[in-house]
Amino acid sequence: MKNESSAKVLLLNLLPFLENGKAKQKYTPPPLGLMCLQEAFQGEVLFADSPTGSLEDLKTEYSKMPVTAILCMLPPSVKTSSLEDISSDFERLCSEYPCYDLLSELRKIFPDALIGCNSLSQEYDPCFDFAVLGTGRSCINRILAGDLPKGFYDDVLEDESFPLPIATTPLVKGLYSVMPEISLSSLYTIEIASPWAGINDCANPDFALPSKEFIGKLIDCLCSSDYKSVHFSNAYLSPEIFQDCKLNDNAILVSMTAGNKLYDNYKSSGIHRLWFQNASEAVLLLNSFDKKLLPELGLQETFAKTAMEDIKSLLPILCRLAVIKAPDTNRRLLQRSIVRFLFIENGFWKGLFAIRNMSDLIIFMRRINWFLEAGVL
Repeated sequence: MKNESSAKVLLLNLLPFLENGKAKQKYTPPPLGLMCLQEAFQGEVLFADSPTGSLEDLKTEYSKMPVTAILCMLPPSVKTSSLEDISSDFERLCSEYPCYDLLSELRKIFPDALIGCNSLSQEYDPCFDFAVLGTGRSCINRILAGDLPKGFYDDVLEDESFPLPIATTPLVKGLYSVMPEISLSSLYTIEIASPWAGINDCANPDFALPSKEFIGKLIDCLCSSDYKSVHFSNAYLSPEIFQDCKLNDNAILVSMTAGNKLYDNYKSSGIHRLWFQNASEAVLLLNSFDKKLLPELGLQETFAKTAMEDIKSLLPILCRLAVIKAPDTNRRLLQRSIVRFLFIENGFWKGLFAIRNMSDLIIFMRRINWFLEAGVL
């Protein structure tokens, strides 16, 4: 392996840098997709870690490397502009987007490096020099061969021919976490987005879905890192991909997000819990499906554009409810749903006496906090 000082391409997760200064943030661990991408290049590509979410960390650790390109992972929530928006007033346009100031400072540290990002379409923030649809592997190959990337690259088909390997570095137990409602066995539940998608990991794309071999090695990696439960958030996965993983033998609990289709082999595949992201969509899927074939059910809901009747019909069969706050949350619907879930369907006292560990306690306290924040009392 080459010395890290010879790295020509840096991989950067922009999330901790964009959040820096907004509130006190805990350390953001490396996205697994970037670790898999780094593994494919053995030293020529390096994940640029920052314990504090500060550009000073990058300046101290990486500024002396011969970096020719920086490939950034944009979190899905970041506001980006499109190529159609570009006008003659480029400076004003870019200043309206959160990446502008960050990239301006990043270019001062790495003046000779081109900066790119992940994108699911040809529309990407013009603050970046280039954008990549795919895992990033083909794009990096071109950079290492001496090409200077510019514009948008659709590398999906090329990248599918060379899938990424699993990162061999053990994952630190407890470093990766999920909201308590998603946890299955303890606080050490890890949420997996789409590490097989490399730079587009957090975007949960529908391309380059993993092989059974990749998922098997990933499960083995999680078990060796002492994670006892995992949640897969990519809604394009089917339970069949877990059939050969022998989840019960590995003593690991798995939950997954439901897509636009339900399957009859969740239980036989070892899936412990299935999460819906919208009550109205869940009701449509469940109307013509045998519920006996389903594992435990959970709902992650923003309460923004959902009918109360759909919430009401779904709550009796849920074992977990996770409130995802959104700017346009329907406060009235949130109030009524929490009251029904706490005091009618699941029962306040049932939740209280079901506490067995710290995770259960946090879940119970958060439910009461939702109740108080909704203004019911």
